[in-house]
Amino acid sequence: MNTIEVSARDIIEIDMEQLDLPLPNFNVQVGAISNNIIEAKKKGRLGNSAVRVFAWMVAQIQDEDEYFNSYRIKPNHLSKVLGVDRRALKREFRKVAEQLSTHSVYLENEEMQAWYNIAPGIEIDKVKDEFIFTFNDKLKPFFLKLKERGGFSKYELDKVFSFDNVHGFYMYLFLKKHLHQGQESFSFEYDIEKFKGALNIIGKYTQYSNLRLKVLEPLQQEFNDKSDIAFTFNASKTGKAFTTLHFTVYRNKGVKRIESSYEATETDSKLELLKEYHILLETFFGSLSKDELETFCDELRAESGLIKMHIVEKGAETNYRNLVTAVGFCPETLKKYKLPLENEYCKIITKS
Repeated sequence: MNTIEVSARDIIEIDMEQLDLPLPNFNVQVGAISNNIIEAKKKGRLGNSAVRVFAWMVAQIQDEDEYFNSYRIKPNHLSKVLGVDRRALKREFRKVAEQLSTHSVYLENEEMQAWYNIAPGIEIDKVKDEFIFTFNDKLKPFFLKLKERGGFSKYELDKVFSFDNVHGFYMYLFLKKHLHQGQESFSFEYDIEKFKGALNIIGKYTQYSNLRLKVLEPLQQEFNDKSDIAFTFNASKTGKAFTTLHFTVYRNKGVKRIESSYEATETDSKLELLKEYHILLETFFGSLSKDELETFCDELRAESGLIKMHIVEKGAETNYRNLVTAVGFCPETLKKYKLPLENEYCKIITKS
């Protein structure tokens, strides 16, 4: 294995924003939602950004989770999830917070009926510089332990993020619910009003012609172009009114993934290594008590000298980002605390 040398100067010269926790690999993140939620009547507008955050939140849930967590995300990562520039992040976040906190689903069984807001808890942690999203605890049966409960559908996050149409996510879930594993195609019919409830368009497109032209046909085109599943549709009447939609959903074998022709450079390799290094160190910093962290900083000050002291001071106040930089100038302190100078990819060699 080739060793890539990374000096403290490399750490200084790379924009520290780039050393935020690495972005999730959207190609492998999978979300799962109860079919009851998929078919439920929904209300409260969701724009594209809010849909993407909702899909990302669900994909953070692990199979073994018994409770919802507070799902935290750094600004750089949230801008990637939303597909917006960092400069527009706060404005876009306000829209997402307003929409997600009021978006609700209607659930009914023999014992009860209720509207539940999906994500009532949305916060900004100013100290750690993180955005926090929380699910409604009432919805645990519809997102947690789904393998044990059954009746759920999965999606891959990268497929959801490829949709431009605001209805793409709910439509994808709706179709996936009906196309089971191992099936090449499946035909079914569905009540138009229930379909509109599932897609969060209750009270809109009262004429079937509008529903067809503004919702179904654009979705059909986008699924043909981008999705691993596609569909055909038509409608039938009861009396003079269209009341039933007829769908055939099938595997879309014509869609090919676009392979990147990008070749990694030595700088890119260093950046990936530094991201890994950042995680290892930040995990260590997070394990220290306040007193232990102050002692650690005292030792860094002693070794780094006056020139780098301001980096240590600033690092202790800014979620450890600059503290990682200071550590790069303090190999003896690293050794004393048995901090990781090596990871599974390559070796960090600190040089001042």
